[in-house]
Order: sequence, then C-alpha cells, then structure tokens
Amino acid sequence: MFIKLKIMLVTALFFSIHVSSIAYGETEHIYQIDYFKVGSGENTSFLDEFDDDIFPPFFTYTFGSSLMSFPPDAERDGMLTLNKEYGWYKNDEALIEVLLSFFTYSVQNGHGDHIEAKFMIPNGIFPDSKIGIVISSKGESCISPRPKEEIHLFLQSDIEGNIVATFDLNIDGATTTISQIDVSELLTGVFEVTLRLNISKENVVTASFDLGSDGTFDISLPGSHKLTFYSDPDIHRYYAVGFETVFGSTANCHADLEGDDNDIDGSDLFNYNFNQSIVSIEEFALSFGSSECDTPSAVWEGSYCIEESSDLEALAGYKEITGPLYIANTTNLTNLNDLAGLDSVGGLYILDNASLVSLSGLENLSSIDGNLHIINNDSLENLTGLENITSIGNELIISDNKSLTNLSGLQNLTSIFYTLEIENNESLTSLDDFNSLDSVRVNLRIKFNDSLTNLSGLNNISSLMGELNVSGNNSLTSLSGLNSLNSIGSNLYILDNASLTSLSGLENITSIGIFFSLVKNDSLTNLSGLNSLTTIGSIMRIVNNDNLINLEGLNNLVSVANGLTISDNDSLTTLSGLDNLMTSGDLEITYNDALNDLSSLNNITMLKTSLIIKYNNSLFTLSGLNNLNSIGGRLEISSNPVLTSLSLYNLCAVSYDFKICYNSNLCENLAETLRAQVQACPDGGIGKNIQIYENKTCP
Repeated sequence: MFIKLKIMLVTALFFSIHVSSIAYGETEHIYQIDYFKVGSGENTSFLDEFDDDIFPPFFTYTFGSSLMSFPPDAERDGMLTLNKEYGWYKNDEALIEVLLSFFTYSVQNGHGDHIEAKFMIPNGIFPDSKIGIVISSKGESCISPRPKEEIHLFLQSDIEGNIVATFDLNIDGATTTISQIDVSELLTGVFEVTLRLNISKENVVTASFDLGSDGTFDISLPGSHKLTFYSDPDIHRYYAVGFETVFGSTANCHADLEGDDNDIDGSDLFNYNFNQSIVSIEEFALSFGSSECDTPSAVWEGSYCIEESSDLEALAGYKEITGPLYIANTTNLTNLNDLAGLDSVGGLYILDNASLVSLSGLENLSSIDGNLHIINNDSLENLTGLENITSIGNELIISDNKSLTNLSGLQNLTSIFYTLEIENNESLTSLDDFNSLDSVRVNLRIKFNDSLTNLSGLNNISSLMGELNVSGNNSLTSLSGLNSLNSIGSNLYILDNASLTSLSGLENITSIGIFFSLVKNDSLTNLSGLNSLTTIGSIMRIVNNDNLINLEGLNNLVSVANGLTISDNDSLTTLSGLDNLMTSGDLEITYNDALNDLSSLNNITMLKTSLIIKYNNSLFTLSGLNNLNSIGGRLEISSNPVLTSLSLYNLCAVSYDFKICYNSNLCENLAETLRAQVQACPDGGIGKNIQIYENKTCP
C-alpha cells in the first residue's frame, strides 16, 4: 500500500496527511508525529504539537477529490497517530490535507528558515516505506514557465528492511540524489527521529537529523542545494514546506491481499467521518502483494503547454497527461479537435485564447483530477465539448470570458471538490447548465457577472464547508437557486448587488460558521429570506444598504458570537427582526441617519466586548437595551444629536472605558447617573477610564 502524508505551506500552510496501516505478521504499521515546526533562526513562526485536541483552521485552497477528517482521537497524548483507523481508500487515490493558515509560514527569498518534524517510530521504519520532510516551490508552465523544484529529506527502508537517509532534488519530476547514506545500524533501537531542512539567508538548503530526544542534530548529510527564486511575482516567490510519510509499495496497480476483497474496497481498512476540519484526498495508490499491471495507454508525464496549433501535434496518440494541460496565449486556435483522443488530465487551464470559439475535441474527458480554469477567452460563447466531465478534483474557475452567454457543456457535472467561481463574465445570463451539480464541497463564488439575474441551476447544493460569495452582480434581483443550501462553514458575503431586492433563496440556511457581510445592496429593503438563520460563529456586518428599512428576516437569530455592526444604512428606522438576539461580542450601531428605535434588542443581557452607539442622527432613546447587564469591553455613546434618554437601567459592569460625549440633547447629569449606577454595583464597576463631556448642561 502506498500512502503519502504531507503538510505543505504554499500561499497557505497545508497540513496534508496520508494515513493507513497494513499488518505484516503481528506488527501493526503505525507512525506518530510529535510536532511539526517552521522557524527562522531561533524564532518559531509555526508549531503544532498535536496537544490541543483542536483541528487546525482552514483557508480556501487545497487539492484533491474528496473531503474527510480524522476521528477525534487521532490527535491524543501530544501525538498525531497514523494507522488504519485514520485513512481512507477511494479509487486508488487519496491524500489528506488539512489547511492551516493563509500567506504565512512560507519560505521567502533571503530570509533564512528551517523546518523540522519529529516522528515517533515505535516499531521502527517498516520495510518498503519512508518518512521525510519536503520543501516545494510553486512551479508553473505556459503562462510563466518555471520548473517546479522540490527538495526532500527521507529515511527510507527497502523491502528487506535496509534503511538509507536520502537528500534529493526533484525538478519537474526528474530526481537527482544530492547525497545518501546507510543508517540501518544507527537506527537500531531508536524510537524517535527528528528531521530538519535548513535554509540559509543565501537560500542554500542543507539536511540533518537527530536520533533520540536530546535536540542535537547528530547527522548532517553531505551536499546542499540553492533554491531558485525568480522575479516573476507569481513564480517561486515562496516555497512549500511539509512532511511526508509513505507506507509500502509504489506500484500502479493492485492485487488482493490474502484473497480478501474487503481489503481493497475501503469498507474494512479505512474509516472516515466529517466535521469542521477541511481535508482533501488525492494520490493514494494501493498495492497488495504482487500483481501484473495492464500495459498502459500512452501517457505524457508531467505538464504540457499549447501555445499554437502546431503544439497539438506532439500529443497525437496520448490518452493521458499526468500533470496540467495549458492551452494559453494562442491567437489563431479556434477549436481543440486535435485533442479528441485525450481522456485524462491532471488539470486543465484554458487561458487567454483570443480566437477560441469552441471546446470541441475535449469530449472524451470524463474527469479532471486538479483544476479546470477557463479564463479570458474573448470569443468563447459556451462550453460545449465538456459534456462528459462529471467531476473536478479541485476548483472550477470560469472568469473574464466576455462573449460567454451560458454554460452549456457542463450539464453533466455533478461534483466539484473544492471551489466553484464564476466571475466577470459580462454576457452570462444563466447558470441553468449546473442543474446536475449537487456537490461543491468548500467555496461558491458568483461575482461581477453583469447580465446574471438569478442563481437558478445551483438548486442541488445543500452545504458549503467554506464561503458563499455573491458580489457585484448588477442585474441580480434574487438569490433564487440556492434554496437547498442549509449551512455555510465559514463566510457569507452579499456585496454590491445593485438590483438585489430580496434574499429569497436563503430560507434554509440555519448557521454561518464565521462571518456574514451584507454590504452595499442598495435595492434591499429587508432581510426576508434569512428566516431560518439562528447562529453566526463570529461577526455580522450590515453596512451601507441605502434602502434597508428594517431587519425583518433575522427573527430567529439568537447568537452572533463576536460582533454585530449595523452602520451607514440611510433608510433604516428600526432594528425589528433582532427580537430574539440574546448574545453578541461587540454591538456597534453607527451612522444610521433614520434609526430611531432599538426596542428589538430587549433580549440582550450581556455583550462580551463593547457597545458603541454613535452618529445616529434620529436616535432619541436607547430603550431596548434596558436589560443589558454587563459589557466586557468599552462603552461609547457619542455624537447622537437628538438622544435624550439612556434607559440602561440594569447596566452594572463596564470592563474597560466608559465614554459618553458630544450628545447635544442628552443631559450630562443622566450620563453621571449611569456612571454612578455602574460603579455602585458590588460585583461590577468600570474597569478603565471615565469620559463624560460635551453633553447638554441641564439644571
């Protein structure tokens, strides 16, 4: 069995894990990771010691074809345990990647870094397997042709148990050994090993490892390699870092293990469960025992670039391209008929082809393992030619195709592993050809499509583990088409849709995992359509919606964990719709010129951080907040010119600053009375500064 485990840092830090177990005799194959660290000099920029029982957060980017995560007890006792309980078999391919963070921990030009990972090997390094760490550049073809550059440090055992330490370089699939030493005797009786790759400020990589737990890197491998950084801002401006564990044979076909069919169908060896972690599956080849493989069809190893018609000729007879296929920057290419024999690609990029009017020629493609990008093809009117594609292994981006009117050709597409993004297609009027699409695992983004009036065609998508972004679609009048969507794992953005009059289509959404932003939708008058929404995991912003009158539609919202901002809504007169809201972090109500009624806030008893009410020109009372008892941060009530009443009769604690100022019709003695009330509470009081000034002087 062949399984990869690698944590990568590219634009994001990818924590990628391949896990499984096979029993040879009585010995179970098991590895444990004690920690993974990225640092510069003596400083640590990232450290995971697998001791917090919390799966890492994620950002919206990954590779692969399926989602899953580890059972809760995979991380226990300060270790990440890798064995048969924590992996999954699917179609001979799998790679688990947990996304950590964005634009951080990358190796940068002239910076000087190191990465290291500590592996626990209670049963040694198993025959025909390896553990190691990796540095990998972002290589591209065609658009900016640069080689993909990888540096590996492995401890690898052959089938007889002989172990070598290998320091090697791989450029575009061609591997060169920098140095290699036999460490079989050195590892005898060793149960833990730490591998390290050092990157000097001159970008030179060296390799070493520590046997045992004393923190001393006992063995340095001979040789080095200088990383190549290019001036192109998109190429080699950073390198990935990660660790990798491989179990077993790398054969490309598989036979049954001991004649038991269940061993290869995924039902016995592998378990999986879903939770809030994001994990992807890719490149998981199974090999049990020995077997004969069928003679493969012609395979082009690596990527291929078509920049003119003559480039098609070299692909004659090839059925598969293992890497991405780029069709880019052509001027005279009108169709792809010469690719009719192609049935598999590692990714497909159709970019900047001025005369391309048809994708005919791609009819034999049934799935794409990586990305499908169709960008900036000015003459392309539809996607006919892609009818047999049923799944996309990572993301589908259709962008900046100014003549594209529909998505005909994608009517049989059923699943997109990661992201669907439809952006800046000015003539696109319909998404109806997505009617078979029932799974977009992570992100859905529909942005800046000026002729699109609704989202019909997306009716079968029921959940997103990432974000929904509907922005800048000037003709969009409703969100009809999203009616089956019931949960959003991270963020909901509804921004700058000038004609949007209703949020109808979101009726079944019950929760938003992190962030909800409703900004600059000037035709929206209320929030009807959000009637099932009960919780927002972090922040809600309702900002600059000029015709919004009330918040009806949020009637079942109970909790906004970290903050609610209501600002710059010129026509908003009341917060009706928030009647059931009980908890929030910040509550910020600012610059709402017509707002005169807060009575719908009467269920709020506590704010975890701050209450800020300022620049509301029509607000005359804070009645509605009379049940508020404590504020975990600061209180600021300022520049509300007609405010005459505070009505905060139960407020007993302000943990930080207390500020009431520039309310020209609020008697200053009312502010002093509130200050005295809070300070008199036995378990309350004011934690920091008190500022009361420039309010109305009253007898």
